[in-house]
Amino acid sequence: MKTIHVVTGQTATGKTQFALNQAARTGGALINFDARQIYRGLDIVTGKDTKGAHFSVWNKVNGVTAGFYLMEKGIPLWLYDIIEPGVPFSAFEYEQVALPVLDHLLKLHDTVYLVGGSYFYLYNLLYQQTLTTAPPDMKLRELLRSRTLEELQQLAYTLNEDDFLNLNNSDKMNPRRLIRFIERARLGERHTGSLSFEPVIHRKLGRKPEELKLVYTAFRFADTGSLKRRIERRIESRLDEGALSEVQSLIQSGADFNSPGFNSIGYRQIATYLSGTATREWLIREWGTKERQFAKRQMTFMRRDPHLIWFTIP
Repeated sequence: MKTIHVVTGQTATGKTQFALNQAARTGGALINFDARQIYRGLDIVTGKDTKGAHFSVWNKVNGVTAGFYLMEKGIPLWLYDIIEPGVPFSAFEYEQVALPVLDHLLKLHDTVYLVGGSYFYLYNLLYQQTLTTAPPDMKLRELLRSRTLEELQQLAYTLNEDDFLNLNNSDKMNPRRLIRFIERARLGERHTGSLSFEPVIHRKLGRKPEELKLVYTAFRFADTGSLKRRIERRIESRLDEGALSEVQSLIQSGADFNSPGFNSIGYRQIATYLSGTATREWLIREWGTKERQFAKRQMTFMRRDPHLIWFTIP
């Protein structure tokens, strides 16, 4: 029997280091599912601890160059640095790359660790039964961004009345989710409605349920105070490691900070500070606020997964 060990939880809880320590004990490999760390060149601010690690290219998978960093104690960490910051990368696109890599690694190792905090990536990989096949339509998205919330709701309702009425209130009030709903509805895809947490990863890999064991470890903070303190320490650490220089280099190279990769928290805040329009105190406060808000959003979705075994960080 092969084991897939899921390691997830809130940001700044030490998930990757935990998985590396476990893999050093059990053997195996890590696959990243952090949507911020898939981007090449976004290293210090996103917290990739790959300094000095050698990167090896494995293969081209669905148009993406997949490979791994050889980390401490010889543990391979896969799916960092797979695309450029200007490229949007959906949960469906992540799955199309992660599945062949996971299949490959399960042939080599008894245990593979899935590590990250982007729960939609994880959900689509483990539980999503009907794959979202509609590719992002960037021209349509650009056109729809100028529409009001009411106009998006009316268009979604017109395209698929039943599925629109089954959306929860959060989805109905979120322009980004409505635009994705419209993208899919135009191609005839149905909205799945309520989430299912029945694992289907074995079917996607062409294996029987008894051939795969799923183990779950999730980390969360004890309270908002411990979350705030940990994030503040991490921000100071990343500034000490050269986060300002990283962003300055990206600015000088002509990077477009409106591109998807720069949705990663920290980059736009640092760019504002470097422009001279904000103080260092503002930078640290704004960066920290965004990280705490992100950590709370993570819990909104993760707490619904009945499989996660939670451990509390004091």
